[in-house]
Amino acid sequence: MSNRDTTLLSLIALWCLSSVRSEDIYVAQGERSVKMPCPSMGSEWWYKSSLITKQDFKKGLELKGSAPMTSRAKVFQDRSLQISLPTSTDSGSYTCQGSKGETKHNLHVVSVSANPSGPFLQGHQTELRCQVSGDSKVEPKWIHPNGKDMKTLNGAFTLMSVAMADGGKWTCLITPTYNVTLTAAVLGVMPSTKVTVDRGQSAVLPCILISNPNSSSPLSTGTFSSLRLQEGNWTQLTPHSQTLLSIVEKDGACSWHSSSGSKTELQAIEEKKLVGDFSATLKNVQQSGTYSCSLNFKDRGTLITQVVLEVKGQPHGIVVPSDDGPNADVVSTKDAGDFLGLRWWIWLGIGAGSLVLIVLIIVVVYMIQRNKRMKKRAKKLRSMRKPLTANDYCLCNRVTVGRPNGRQRERTPMKERQR
Repeated sequence: MSNRDTTLLSLIALWCLSSVRSEDIYVAQGERSVKMPCPSMGSEWWYKSSLITKQDFKKGLELKGSAPMTSRAKVFQDRSLQISLPTSTDSGSYTCQGSKGETKHNLHVVSVSANPSGPFLQGHQTELRCQVSGDSKVEPKWIHPNGKDMKTLNGAFTLMSVAMADGGKWTCLITPTYNVTLTAAVLGVMPSTKVTVDRGQSAVLPCILISNPNSSSPLSTGTFSSLRLQEGNWTQLTPHSQTLLSIVEKDGACSWHSSSGSKTELQAIEEKKLVGDFSATLKNVQQSGTYSCSLNFKDRGTLITQVVLEVKGQPHGIVVPSDDGPNADVVSTKDAGDFLGLRWWIWLGIGAGSLVLIVLIIVVVYMIQRNKRMKKRAKKLRSMRKPLTANDYCLCNRVTVGRPNGRQRERTPMKERQR
């Protein structure tokens, strides 16, 4: 083969390679449309082996194919193809055939999601997923809102315990030039707080849902509407454990309901539909204590906050019984030696009684063991004693008398002595 022929074949191969162009195109699921260019100025668009559309621009005619996205496809004057509302089923190979060759595109639809879906609950587990369809070989990577790369496995990343700082825009990086974002809202409750009031006054116990760490105002109705409050209550933890308020649902709205048998007067601040503010008012405060607000959301989890109520003159929330009024079953004390609501002398009595009980138990156990040992010893001695036999006895019919160790003299009958 001559050099001329070799050069000609090389030019033909280069022309063939240049006439078929392949490009990876990424689009996020849910976007309005995706557009694929056709530099070869082709008149036919194919999806894999199915015809999408065939255009005759001179006559203004168009032939629709049987591809699944045909009804959502549109061809422009520059021969580019636009697909509206792309889904994962639209992923695959697209070919534009024309007089100048073919143009190939590989469409990849990217979907991002969270399980459970947002808003995320503070302190609970959430998984972020980033999936690329269309046989893509790229490895998606999640980037935290603070810019930190997260360890991603097959496009998934798990937040073991969601924090308020995790709220914001998460980025799923596909290529250096393309990424998809997921906006995450973190739902939390105001941190545990301390409320100090004078005795006899009313105290507001805050329980407010927030969506960022610097907010102290309740959530909007739109943010709260995506959640379903299943259960909630206000509970007094110390010095007495009792449920004060419970949430009931009526006509699609939630409201507080006072628990029967409660000794403490606690009521909702406003009798209206609960949205993001679940604070309550404690009237005629007579005691220091700890209160808990618990909110349970269906299929999400539970948020809990605690409020430490301190009455002035009651250091460290120390309380003792009192008979001052119907709602003042506890009052303050200045004795800092109390522990868990009991005076020191009560604990001393409990300790002394416990000590006596322990000593009695030890004595009883010792006596039982001692009796067992004595019975065992007596039984052993009885088993070791040799039984008596006939050979052990000596029967003597002697009539001689005398000293036991001296010489014996024979007794003579009385008649012979008289002779």
